[in-house]
Amino acid sequence: MLISCSNGDTYEIQSFKVENTQVITDLKNVNSELLSTVPSGTRWTGKEKMQVVSADIGGAWGGGRIGGRAGGSIGMAFGNPITGAVFGAFLGGVIGGAYASWLAAPAEMVDIADNSQSIEGVCKILINDDMSINESAINRSALRAAESTTTNKLDVEEELIIESKLDENSLNIGKTHNIILSVMDGSVILQNEEQALLDSSNLKEALFNSEIFIDSCKAMGADASVGRLSTSDTILSKVMELFNQVLEEYALKTDDVAFIIGNYVDVIEESNELTTEQKQCIKSGLATALYSFKYWESTFEE
Repeated sequence: MLISCSNGDTYEIQSFKVENTQVITDLKNVNSELLSTVPSGTRWTGKEKMQVVSADIGGAWGGGRIGGRAGGSIGMAFGNPITGAVFGAFLGGVIGGAYASWLAAPAEMVDIADNSQSIEGVCKILINDDMSINESAINRSALRAAESTTTNKLDVEEELIIESKLDENSLNIGKTHNIILSVMDGSVILQNEEQALLDSSNLKEALFNSEIFIDSCKAMGADASVGRLSTSDTILSKVMELFNQVLEEYALKTDDVAFIIGNYVDVIEESNELTTEQKQCIKSGLATALYSFKYWESTFEE
């Protein structure tokens, strides 16, 4: 006897399975423990800030996931789909998160002055082939002359970075996120742009020249900007839901965000229910949360 299931039934079954995984149980326990220590009345009330930060996180999560898949296909042409997938996921996380910010933020806070400094254009200049940040492209003289709030938007204190337990590649996604936003708000000026573009590898050029890759990452950012996560990955969606919940109800400042992330990273890294791709997508979102919170915390206080 054959029994057919509707799409709704299938989703409910998948959701039930996800709810009963060890990683979700452990993350729920993290949330319960953290939220049990929150005194009444200390919840972060900056609704507008939280909406933008949540959009940034969703864009990075979704962009990293779709970017990794598209990057793997593009990397296949160069005989290295794994490198393509890793680089694609990294770039996708940056582009998706930044695009979500641009759409979700109040119009007067971030804007793109001209087409040459599009989000993907700035990303191409800032990211080296090894996924490090091209520091020579940032005009440090202009940055030093700017108000101290500019530096506050870019940098997260070293002790908080350590507390977050995030790896360097994930942290670079967060750092680049804030630099791109600062370029868009006019507080950071780029330099040596032509040299940066000349130094690009064939894989990097192929990724940025792929309309499918760029548009897919932007689509993730667009969906995230209105609170929608376009993914059939139910476990990824659940992790994001739990993180956003504890972020909204527990975090008052960047220190709190770093503490939450450190607890989440412990669970994520130890899980054998998550794939390497899922773990990287989650950490891309966590790193973006850390830096995005810092940026918007400074911006809304100006």
